[in-house]
Amino acid sequence: MRDGYQSELRIYLPVGQSSTPRGMFVLIHGGGFCLGKNFSLGYLARPIATLYNLTVVCPSYRLAPEHRFPAAPQDMWDSLKWLSQDIHAKELECDLSLGFYIGGVSAGGTLTAVMAQRWISEGCQPPLMGAWVSVPCILEKEIVPEQYQSLYLARDQNARSLVFNQEALE
Repeated sequence: MRDGYQSELRIYLPVGQSSTPRGMFVLIHGGGFCLGKNFSLGYLARPIATLYNLTVVCPSYRLAPEHRFPAAPQDMWDSLKWLSQDIHAKELECDLSLGFYIGGVSAGGTLTAVMAQRWISEGCQPPLMGAWVSVPCILEKEIVPEQYQSLYLARDQNARSLVFNQEALE
């Protein structure tokens, strides 16, 4: 990482496929930015790798509260930039012209949305061919356009949740 921290990657390869070059899918774990490990989405990484003949890379990022914001997004950005370099992609037998995708769940979904927006805004290469954003926290009620306010129900519906209730969110 930019400050010398050594990140860890978990690599998932397709089962029963030849070792011909494949595209890459970077899959980011969730955990509220304070829990989780890069192996926690293995149950998704394995079928994605095999079904789509992709190398699935699950990076790690430093967790809160020990590592304050913006440690997680900086670690993820540094990981994406490193993985997107031809020399590193080739080490993983990837040809990024065959696909470069990112995705994640929960906090990983939020990081995916942020990384995708930045990747495209900065015109990074290779081109991002897709983003899978699952249950992210990316939209606050205050910025929902007026015409969509009646559809913005998630916060009210989950206000009494045992884990992410209104008190915990505040």
